[in-house]
Amino acid sequence: MSKKTGEKKSNDSPFEEDNHIPFWISFTTYLGYGVLIGMGYLREMYRQFFPAKSRATRKGYAPLLRDFDDFYTRRLYTRIRDCWNRPINTRPGARFGVMERVSDDYNISFKLTGNTIPCVNLSSYNYLGFAENPPFVLDAVKESIRRYGVGAASASAESGMTSPLQKLEKLTAEFCGKEDA
Repeated sequence: MSKKTGEKKSNDSPFEEDNHIPFWISFTTYLGYGVLIGMGYLREMYRQFFPAKSRATRKGYAPLLRDFDDFYTRRLYTRIRDCWNRPINTRPGARFGVMERVSDDYNISFKLTGNTIPCVNLSSYNYLGFAENPPFVLDAVKESIRRYGVGAASASAESGMTSPLQKLEKLTAEFCGKEDA
C-alpha cells in the first residue's frame, strides 16, 4: 500500500513487510563473515612464513592448488560446515534424529559419538509426510502403479495421455478461465 494515500498498488506484495531483514541481524551476519575472512587471511599470511608440513608438496610433484585457490574451503567452509552438513539416521518426518559427532581437528574430520539428537524437521521436502510410509499412501502408490504404470509422471508425448492428466488439464484450464486443451 502507498503510505501517503493508503491505496494498494498493483505491484505491492502482500508479504512486503516480511521481506525486510532487520539492520542488526544483517550487520552481525556480515561482521561474523568479515571476522572469519580476516582471520583466514591472517592465517594465510602466517603460513607464508611458517608453512605447515602436512600441506607441503612432495618433491617432484606440482602443487595441486596455489596459495589462495582453496581459501574458501580451508578457511571458511571447514569452520562452518557443521551448521549445514548434518547426517541424519531416520526418515525425514515431522521429527528426525541427527547423528551427534565431534571434531578434534577444527572440523577437518568428524567422529560419530553413537548418540542421536532428536530434532523438529523444519527443512525437508517431506511437507506432506509421505516419507514416513503411512499404509494408506503405500496402498495408493501400488494401486496407481498397477493402473497407470511407472511412466505416468512423464510428459504425455512420451507415455501417452492418462485420465488423471486429462482431469488435471481440464481443472487447470477451468481455473485459468481458458478452453480445455
